[in-house]
Amino acid sequence: MTREQQRKLKELKQNLPQILKSNVKSYGLKKKDYMVWYQKDDVYFSLLIDIREKDGHCYCVSEERIKPLWLDDLFWDIMDMPENKSEPLSLRCIGAFAIYGMTSFECEQDLPEWSAEELKKCVITYIEHFHQYCNNSNIENYYSIFDSSAYQGDIQEILILLHRQEYQKALKYIQSMENGGQFENKGICFKNYAEKYCKKHIRHGRRWKIFK
Repeated sequence: MTREQQRKLKELKQNLPQILKSNVKSYGLKKKDYMVWYQKDDVYFSLLIDIREKDGHCYCVSEERIKPLWLDDLFWDIMDMPENKSEPLSLRCIGAFAIYGMTSFECEQDLPEWSAEELKKCVITYIEHFHQYCNNSNIENYYSIFDSSAYQGDIQEILILLHRQEYQKALKYIQSMENGGQFENKGICFKNYAEKYCKKHIRHGRRWKIFK
């Protein structure tokens, strides 16, 4: 990048939060830091809008995500972080200990002039698209695009199995993981937490059968 391009990119990044703030409210959406989010029934939607330079060009990019609300709740129970469930809903899109969800839409638009006017038009287009997606989607949209090979897909696969109370199947999946599962709390990784959680529910299920 030239110095002029660096200057313009810096200005655009500085302008982005205010442009977002000025446009999300009219759509009934929420904003926290660099993220836009919306909650409908048992579904959580989030939108990331960013500005990037590539090969001397400036781009405004967007990524829409979707996930069930219970996904983070269950994850926090497993990771011994239940207090997070009482935090503001925005934590589910900006928190370090939040599940990514599935990407439902991605876009990249060139900003030829590197201008605030171009950025504003692009941001409004992205927000309108996100708003329409939120209105027309439900929990089934998450399952229809679910991909265990996606980012955090293995963790989400485990959480889905646990949510369905398929503990034996979940345990087998957990034990086959080649790593700890990205997250760690109190020196314990997600894999170990999830295995402990699974075994606890399997033991509880066996005791229930005995007393039944």
